[in-house]
Amino acid sequence: MSTLRQAMKELLAEQPRSSLELSQLLSQSEKQVLDHLTHLARAPGPGRRFQIIPAVCKNCGFVFRKRDRLTRPSRCPLCQHQSITRPRFTLVAQ
Repeated sequence: MSTLRQAMKELLAEQPRSSLELSQLLSQSEKQVLDHLTHLARAPGPGRRFQIIPAVCKNCGFVFRKRDRLTRPSRCPLCQHQSITRPRFTLVAQ
């Protein structure tokens, strides 16, 4: 039986996933998944790199490239629209 964090590493190595997807796959709260993602961002493991695929505004297409937080932004700074995709996370080999 693998730990929650090990299971999360395996899922992120397969394909990019959002915190909501991980939450559903692992049957954990999204807040708990975000706590584990914070740790994985600091220590992804040997030969791996944690990568964030940024959130995007669905209305104007603004990409949140400089955002380091793992949570979804509340609104777009350009158009003030609140429909924003969730950031996705992945582990890539170095």
